[in-house]
Amino acid sequence: MNYEGMSDFELSKAVASIIKLNICDGQHYSPNVSYWDDNGHCKIFGINNPSDVWPIIVEAKIETCWFCGDKWRAIIDNQFQAGEYKKWVAVDANPLRAAAIVYLKMMEAKNAD
Repeated sequence: MNYEGMSDFELSKAVASIIKLNICDGQHYSPNVSYWDDNGHCKIFGINNPSDVWPIIVEAKIETCWFCGDKWRAIIDNQFQAGEYKKWVAVDANPLRAAAIVYLKMMEAKNAD
């Protein structure tokens, strides 16, 4: 799938779906999505919010670094781990967006296995 071509809202919705957030259908605050928390409160999730994306970056071990000009690179590279070598990369002006794209690529590959 071409995640780089998706809007921030589409990426937010895709990530929210993967991390099993109970999305409030018909309600969204673009580029964010709204979801119901465990207490029945409507909350906001978005890939442009560091507090939403940072736990995903840490859990998936996504590296982000300045790349070139105004671009950032996000990467998952398991070259120092046992098993089959895999690498996912995304480049974007927004490091959080790049990390979300890498996360979606990785999850797509895992689900294909």
